[in-house]
Amino acid sequence: MATTLDVMTFNLRTPVRTAQPGDPDHWPTRLVATTELLRQRRPAVVGTQEGCDPQWERLLPALPHYQRLGSGRELGQRGEYSAILVDTALLEVDGWQQFTLSETPDELGSRSWDSACTRVAVVADLVVRATGDRFTVANTHLDHASERARVEGARLLRSRVGRTATVVTGDFNSRAGVSRAWHESIQDGFVDTWLASHPDGASIDTFNGYREPGVGGDEPGRIDWILATPDIAVASSEIITDRPRLGEHRRVWPSDHWPVVAALRVG
Repeated sequence: MATTLDVMTFNLRTPVRTAQPGDPDHWPTRLVATTELLRQRRPAVVGTQEGCDPQWERLLPALPHYQRLGSGRELGQRGEYSAILVDTALLEVDGWQQFTLSETPDELGSRSWDSACTRVAVVADLVVRATGDRFTVANTHLDHASERARVEGARLLRSRVGRTATVVTGDFNSRAGVSRAWHESIQDGFVDTWLASHPDGASIDTFNGYREPGVGGDEPGRIDWILATPDIAVASSEIITDRPRLGEHRRVWPSDHWPVVAALRVG
């Protein structure tokens, strides 16, 4: 029997040292909202982007049911992560790997294709505890500056994952449906889960810049995606615009990206 699991992609927004209390970018405040959102939604898998050690030091103890897979992208395993969070009550981790999106993917801290910084991907093999069904999740964060790096990074990632029972999450810094990176990513039968459950393609910008949905901005479009191989059925998908409440009145931004979640049938 197939198991339906919620899979999320969520750019956590790296902490900004200059952000002060009252600023929507203030990480200690956003921590409360991020933790509450993940507790309420409790996806089985979360592909994250941008989280750093000071954030993980606070998040992981608050979310003990999750196991983190991945390390910092720079030499010495410092810097931003593209970590995958796995709910160990539902899933068993059967192995994982991290590699760099470059011409030398096994070299820590490497970069290629005019990338502005090092970019990585994390790939995890998971087992559904209730059924024994197996699937793979890959998570990444493509470069923000170089289109060539985004296209080549998407191509490299696709070459390193299987063609069955695979889910790909990430902040692709590329507009779904029109960008070269999107077209590269949906080769070999991969399906954009948003389009599978929203055939008209209507969506909002997943980068919100701390603005309400549909307000202002430069219209980057849907740049946070969840892709899947055709053998994984898509039950639904959602761009989550929740802003958890802090105190009686104030609603807090978890991040400058809206998380995206898809309910996927595995097995």
